[in-house]
Amino acid sequence: MTVCPICDGESRSVQWSKDGFDYARCDGCGLVSLEPLPTEPDSGSLYSEGYFREGASGGYVDYAGDEATHRRNARDRCRLLPSSAGALLDVGCAVGFFLDEARRAGWRVTGVEVSPWAAEQARERTGADVHASLDAVLEATDEPVDAVTFFQVLEHLPHPARTLARARDLLKPGGRVVIETWDRDSLVARLFGSHWQQVTPPSVIHLFARRDVDALLERAGFRPVSTRRTTKRVSVGFVAGLLAGKYPRAGGWFRALVTRSRLDGLAVPYRLGDLITVVAERGT
Repeated sequence: MTVCPICDGESRSVQWSKDGFDYARCDGCGLVSLEPLPTEPDSGSLYSEGYFREGASGGYVDYAGDEATHRRNARDRCRLLPSSAGALLDVGCAVGFFLDEARRAGWRVTGVEVSPWAAEQARERTGADVHASLDAVLEATDEPVDAVTFFQVLEHLPHPARTLARARDLLKPGGRVVIETWDRDSLVARLFGSHWQQVTPPSVIHLFARRDVDALLERAGFRPVSTRRTTKRVSVGFVAGLLAGKYPRAGGWFRALVTRSRLDGLAVPYRLGDLITVVAERGT
């Protein structure tokens, strides 16, 4: 039986069944998660090179090919960090684009990445230490950091409350955590239901609402600073790959059109209102 990471409840009701997986709603607090939760090794095994280059497990057709778009988003994310650069830990750093942009902005950067392929790419691009887990970071250093970031990562982790507690252990008092994730209570999520783009098992484990993120942060010992709707940029090629994976007939036609017209790398703003950024501060 899955125990809810927010309220420790054990009573859950199936919300959706998709691609052989069930998403269930906690009868206590309403969090929607995969049932049963995957184990940590199961979760890490999803993020092979194919996740970043072939769209496997709901991933990216060509993550590195969208470098310019990722770097532009990374520079926007850097503006969410404290004004005085210090030590930063990026959890789920992928191939290191945000790490590199933060380093250029004056931060001393460390990464966490469960994908061995992506972690090696990040090391080569940035020269940063990239670890396989937060536990490995805690074992490697006793120097606290000024900021910990989770950009579209927390929803992929089996035990987010446990992860945020470890992040708190790594932060200085007053240090900040920045979380970018998706809001299942947004209008577009409610309209699309099980067809919402974030309902992507098995890689997306939790479908958070704003209140879920706030509750997780409070449980881990953080004070809220701000929450806002977020706009990012995505490439037309990424959108085409996403649609082709979810709707093979219509999406495949659109992807072929995009490829022929060479619009793959064109970046467009994503502002459907279902992406949020939460900033919180470690208490004393």
